[in-house]
Amino acid sequence: MIITIVSLLDQVLNINLPTYKDYEFFSSLFESNNKKQIFTVQVANENFRSRLKIFDELSKIKKDCLKIKSVFENIPENSKFVVVSGKIDDAILLYNLKQEVNKLNGITTIPSNLDNTKYQIASLYYTQTFNGNTKKGII
Repeated sequence: MIITIVSLLDQVLNINLPTYKDYEFFSSLFESNNKKQIFTVQVANENFRSRLKIFDELSKIKKDCLKIKSVFENIPENSKFVVVSGKIDDAILLYNLKQEVNKLNGITTIPSNLDNTKYQIASLYYTQTFNGNTKKGII
């Protein structure tokens, strides 16, 4: 399982959770219910930041954990962020998630990243002009 973290940071974090133990670890880090289902909307409050200390012990085994901890520490204090199941790499979906995170945090004047998103989408397609006076066969 992969989870995607979208916050006020420009960076989007994808975390691979290959085992149930890994999932349990992150369900203890994030707010979750009794069934260990992680809530979608999280808050980077003091309680959340205190739980980041578990990365210190884990980093003795896996050094990559410090990178994840660093990203979480850089999320602005008391701001809301979302945890979504699956790897989200679609530019439009990420843009929409960023807009929702901004709304959750009360940010109404959002600097547009739409031009960059349009470029990412346009780079996926090949365009060709056609004047309409001739027939064109595409194989």
